[in-house]
Amino acid sequence: MPLLARSATLITMMWTWRKGVSVLREKTARQDIPLSQFMAIVERKSEHAPVQVPRTAIFLTATPDTTARGG
Repeated sequence: MPLLARSATLITMMWTWRKGVSVLREKTARQDIPLSQFMAIVERKSEHAPVQVPRTAIFLTATPDTTARGG
């Protein structure tokens, strides 16, 4: 395969990857809710509140002020 074709293939793959990451990030951001709103839901103890278990869990996130809405 000529060098130009390899280069074009790699560039296309990198562009596609970046575009996919961008689309996924935007979709995820639309589903996020502010952490303060999430905490109010948890503390309300309604039937729609998340189930709490007696352990500690750590979830790594790129946005520490929001949380993902469960689906």
